[in-house]
Amino acid sequence: MNKIALILLFLLVGCQTFDSGSAKEPTEQAQQPPTEVHASVDAKDGFSIQASVPEQVQVNTAVTMEAKLTNASGQSVEIATGEPVFYYIIEDEAGHSNPITRNDIAMMRPLAEDGAISEQYSYNFKTPGVYTVVAVAEFTRYEADGSPINYKLETEPTKVEVLQ
Repeated sequence: MNKIALILLFLLVGCQTFDSGSAKEPTEQAQQPPTEVHASVDAKDGFSIQASVPEQVQVNTAVTMEAKLTNASGQSVEIATGEPVFYYIIEDEAGHSNPITRNDIAMMRPLAEDGAISEQYSYNFKTPGVYTVVAVAEFTRYEADGSPINYKLETEPTKVEVLQ
């Protein structure tokens, strides 16, 4: 029953899409400023995430954000995630958010001991201002007896200044 509820949750989240960016590598990408902020979160059961986001960008310029899920649990595991693994919450100064969700759900993937999954996401900010970016990884690890353990890890909020 828990697996069915988890799959339904992933379906609901996965059906919400926005056309503000692309999880695929862009073929032509503007140069990024050299300054980036690295946000991370403390490990939970040996899993941690971190994100790398530029501090300043130009409006209407493709920006690449990178997020990484690390397994320091001491063992190789198989996890169920969405595709891509990460989604992002991008909020403007007024508190309006544009969550970037995943399209596919319940993808099983191995995560080696001391291994990591890294993804890049391209996004265009359309309006100047200061935005807050949070990278989120939600996944399920299954115990040997088949019981699920659900995880939701979020990076610390990172500020991005979008210039005209």
